[in-house]
Amino acid sequence: MKRSFKKRNALLIFIGFFLFVVIYNNQTVTVNQQDKQYLQLFLNDWNIHQTPKEVHQSFESEVSFISRVQDSVIAQVQHRNIPHQDFGNVAYYYSDKKGQCYDRAVLLEKFFTYYHFPFRHLYVYFNDNGIGPTKLDFFKKSLTSHAITEVKTSKGWLIVGCNSNWLGLDSSGNPMTIAELRKHIVSNTLYLKKPATMGQPSFWTLHNDFRFIYGIYSRHGDFFNHTNQNLSAASVAPSSFHVLPDYNLRMLFYNLFN
Repeated sequence: MKRSFKKRNALLIFIGFFLFVVIYNNQTVTVNQQDKQYLQLFLNDWNIHQTPKEVHQSFESEVSFISRVQDSVIAQVQHRNIPHQDFGNVAYYYSDKKGQCYDRAVLLEKFFTYYHFPFRHLYVYFNDNGIGPTKLDFFKKSLTSHAITEVKTSKGWLIVGCNSNWLGLDSSGNPMTIAELRKHIVSNTLYLKKPATMGQPSFWTLHNDFRFIYGIYSRHGDFFNHTNQNLSAASVAPSSFHVLPDYNLRMLFYNLFN
């Protein structure tokens, strides 16, 4: 009886500790006052002056806004590596105009949040050996991956390119999720109402077979450690590896339905 009581207590302690770690490591993209200031500077530079109410008048006005912001971000934020501590720092993106796919994705997500759009972040991964990846490939050390985002419009979720300026709009102008996009890629029936006209090649031109996970921001777990601390690259220790990746717990639940 005492042994079973001890086992039950040990199990409860383990479950409690596990839940604490999961919740403690939960990350989210926020828009603080400094972000708002620099987001507004971006918008002024791009001559975008609609209010959120004006943007959300119709599906067409939503797509028009999303497309203009996407074009502007891809045209201005050059494809360059930046220090991890500047991930998500809108002031840095405004002053240096540099970043990778995950930087442009998080910058777009901040614009979407600023304009009251829900979004969900995607971690897309590939196999470089020509064979489609498996779920277990996610744990490989040298995984090839891509960051991208979906934004919720009045007609549903819309996947938004962040290395090139394509939008997941089908031939009829209806929004597509990444799952729907993938079906068209696999069946060779993809037609986008807004194809890419600037930026890097679309990710599926190099990797037409891929898997994706909602809510993962990085596997190294280091993006959110130094975010917005305004430190120079030289003043930050080299990135360390963390057991848990950067993730958003709420977004992870979207994987149950895809």
